[in-house]
Amino acid sequence: MIGKKHWPFKTGLLVAGLTLWFGMAVSAAPAIEGDTDLTVKADQVVVAQFTVTNEDPMESVSLMVSYDKDAMTYMSGNGGDNFDVTGGNGSVQMTSSPDDTEAVFTVRFRGSEDTETTLEIVSCTATMDGTEVDVLTGDAVSEEEAEEGDEAAA
Repeated sequence: MIGKKHWPFKTGLLVAGLTLWFGMAVSAAPAIEGDTDLTVKADQVVVAQFTVTNEDPMESVSLMVSYDKDAMTYMSGNGGDNFDVTGGNGSVQMTSSPDDTEAVFTVRFRGSEDTETTLEIVSCTATMDGTEVDVLTGDAVSEEEAEEGDEAAA
């Protein structure tokens, strides 16, 4: 009977210790922040910037945004090392190979009318140590899902 009244305390300490130990071993998923609400003026340039961050360096980052093609026209984009961009007709796809913990993408539009509009982040993936992660969900992207996405785009 000796020591039985302390078992809840000891169990609690064990659980707290394990939580701290395993909680520190897990790294955070990549995150994205950016300008999604835009004020557009006719015949003026509006710029949106998106930043993808991760604790570990990212080998590559891919970001796709959609926009209201009646409110604005895609002009250009930039985004660091080995940057590639395709855009028009309501969407912009940007890729970069930052080999850094941060990737910054900037996209420029020309306003077609005076309005408030929204950019939608359609997809964002980052590759770390050969593993592609969906930045929006934090889940690893399997090869099967990537192939399905390629087939849908074709």
